[in-house]
Amino acid sequence: MIGGYKDVVGADFSREMLKRCTEVIPDATLRVVQTDGRMLPFRNDSFDLVLLFTMLTCVPRDDDQRLLLAEVRRVLRLGGLVYISDLLLNSDARNIERHRRHASIFDTRVGR
Repeated sequence: MIGGYKDVVGADFSREMLKRCTEVIPDATLRVVQTDGRMLPFRNDSFDLVLLFTMLTCVPRDDDQRLLLAEVRRVLRLGGLVYISDLLLNSDARNIERHRRHASIFDTRVGR
């Protein structure tokens, strides 16, 4: 059991990050899966909670971000929770404008 949760799955596109995860959290109940997020290898409605930490920052194309979020929606059970924590690492005009455009929709603030 990890942090009170059972059946925990970590997913990342980087094999090295997954290896590091299992080194830091050597819990036998943790499963890790390598995926690029475009098609998550899980059944529909299979998770109560999905955590995305600095994921969207790492996915530069809007269409790929939409694919990832559609997959999160697909694997999340009805009434499940999605927690997204991201950073505004890209200071180019395109990313600043995209964050500003969606700030009111998602109740976020854009620092600058």
